[in-house]
Amino acid sequence: MMLKASDEAMTDALIKELCSGRQFLDSLQKRREIEAAEEAKTYRKLGRQKGAKMVHLAEIPQREYLQMAQKYGAECWQDREFISDYQKYEPAMASNKISLAREI
Repeated sequence: MMLKASDEAMTDALIKELCSGRQFLDSLQKRREIEAAEEAKTYRKLGRQKGAKMVHLAEIPQREYLQMAQKYGAECWQDREFISDYQKYEPAMASNKISLAREI
């Protein structure tokens, strides 16, 4: 005997699957953000050591990096003002403040 799933049951199953997939992606992103913030904190501590030269500016989770690059163009990460704004809005990810004064 073959059972036929109703359209309503199939729709409910699909919605449940989509929601659980979205929850997984959200939890994965949150974990990446926490790891990136911890990495930035490590770089901040290294930067405070006497005589340390710091070139690391921020730790950016992969998904966020790609979303920003898609929205503003891949060259956005080369723009000092863009990185400064990113550090302003995501202070936990900043490891070393960028100077907006242009080098001559």
